[in-house]
Amino acid sequence: MTRHQAGFTLLEVMITMAILSLAAVVFTGYVGASGAGGSLARSSDMLKSALVEARKRAVAQGIEVRVELDLVSRTVHPDGAPTFVMGGVQRIDVTVRRQDLIQNKAAALVFYPDGTASGGAIELHGAQGTRRIEVGWLNGDAR
Repeated sequence: MTRHQAGFTLLEVMITMAILSLAAVVFTGYVGASGAGGSLARSSDMLKSALVEARKRAVAQGIEVRVELDLVSRTVHPDGAPTFVMGGVQRIDVTVRRQDLIQNKAAALVFYPDGTASGGAIELHGAQGTRRIEVGWLNGDAR
């Protein structure tokens, strides 16, 4: 006698959470910090969320996920998610691997399926001060 148990697998739940989190980041980006009127703190939080979600997606789907930052237009391009503008940011300084720096105009952070990342640091400068986000290469954590 076998019983059919209804429910969801862990992978299904993780993918659903990742999609919902990305949707929240994108929605916040369009509603809150788009344009010059957004705050530096909000842009920093959005970028950190995008980095965290990229790592989750890499692990859940077993693929490499890139998050590119356009240092000139101050936009973020996460793989598989819409681009968003970082309002309130006047300048971005990055420290990444040489191969992830594109002509000093763009930079990328790469998240790998095993949870690691290319690593680096991002400093967002604005009228309200400076915010720093570090991505660990060993564990891919954004902090």
